[in-house]
Amino acid sequence: ANLARSIWRQRALVLVGLVLGVVLGTLVLPQIFSSRSTYVATVRMSVERLPEGAIVGQPEFGGADDAEGASTDALKDIEIATDVAKAVDKSGELTPIVLLSTLSFDPVSGTSLVEVSYPNSDAKLGAAIVKQYAGKLATKRNQADRKQVDQRIASLATLVRTETGPAKIAAQEQLGDAKVAAQYLPLTRVDPAPAVVTTSGPPLSRQVTLALGLLLGL
Repeated sequence: ANLARSIWRQRALVLVGLVLGVVLGTLVLPQIFSSRSTYVATVRMSVERLPEGAIVGQPEFGGADDAEGASTDALKDIEIATDVAKAVDKSGELTPIVLLSTLSFDPVSGTSLVEVSYPNSDAKLGAAIVKQYAGKLATKRNQADRKQVDQRIASLATLVRTETGPAKIAAQEQLGDAKVAAQYLPLTRVDPAPAVVTTSGPPLSRQVTLALGLLLGL
């Protein structure tokens, strides 16, 4: 009874505390907690090596469970990082070196897939970085593959015209393999779906932040 009378006498303060608690729990605290969250944006790329003879569709990095693929350092490109940093951060605070060192490339064992990830406190920024970087990287690798295959076809076609005997036969076989390789281009593809964004920890629910706000308000 004494507690009830005390609360009634202080009803104005209690009402102010409740209002303040609701404001804290619904507006202030969610922003504070979300700003401290770390998001990881990830996109998947399929990266295959140039066919060798009749061997096609070989992953560049994943390989079998008991085999070691090539180093994913080959996917780190400072020129692309420079272009992406300029595109996503007009302030210039994000340097190409920081961007490139923060990116991670994780091959999916036994497949040609590589997961490209970027952690950041800004989920949209992280997603933009991985999508733009992966897209530009695929374009650059595919252009280089096309150039290499076209040059090989042209060189072998010349040998077929100029050589005779066993050398001509060998050049014809190699030319056939090169034309098969051309049919498998492009070898680097990016999943067209939006980047998958995850958090480092489960976010607090609206009910929890509201309860915390009410406790602080009172």
